Amino acid sequence: MPIITKRKKPIIDRNNIICELKFSKEHLFLCSAPFLWYLREEKFEIQIWTSENDSYDYSQSLSSTDKLIGSIYVDLNSLCDRKRKSHRLSAILPLFKHGTKDLGGAFAQVHVTIDKSKDFNELRVIKN
Repeated sequence: MPIITKRKKPIIDRNNIICELKFSKEHLFLCSAPFLWYLREEKFEIQIWTSENDSYDYSQSLSSTDKLIGSIYVDLNSLCDRKRKSHRLSAILPLFKHGTKDLGGAFAQVHVTIDKSKDFNELRVIKN
């Protein structure tokens, strides 16, 4: 399922186009051995899309007119340290797009936090 956020008006100067997107989402996962393996072995892909439609229905999925700007790949391996209860990963990562040589220095800033200090069953009751 895509994560769709409203975009702010782009700032355009001679050499750059800057468009700020803000999105925050909390997920509750059981910190199991398979989950930690996934964090160590897989890269988390975030795709950034644009839509020509300003009155976009954000409750729907992507339409055929939406265009992929690029993807960033986040290495979550640093979140796997079992000795620490809380981890934060902050990075500025370049965008990539298959078949494109250069995206002109496009990047995205990402913050990922994992907190293993709370009891999973307690949190699950609070969320429901």
